[in-house]
Amino acid sequence: MDQSYRIVGILVKEPKKAGTELQNILTAYGCVIRSRLGINNDKFKGGIIILDITGDEKEIELLINKLNNLKGIEVHYMNFN
Repeated sequence: MDQSYRIVGILVKEPKKAGTELQNILTAYGCVIRSRLGINNDKFKGGIIILDITGDEKEIELLINKLNNLKGIEVHYMNFN
């Protein structure tokens, strides 16, 4: 049984640029997303998305790679063992 927590933090800097493709990626990799929290920030037209991810290591790696290649967002990955 997996005893780790994997968190992906996504700062959405340019929602008009990244929004649709970001949603498509998150939908495509929904099988590894255990929970998702979105927080808007009124001071700029973006926000953050926090993902609790679990499951297949290859799928998680593909998800993170796709997110890192998307313009208009910043991605951080944390693994707590």
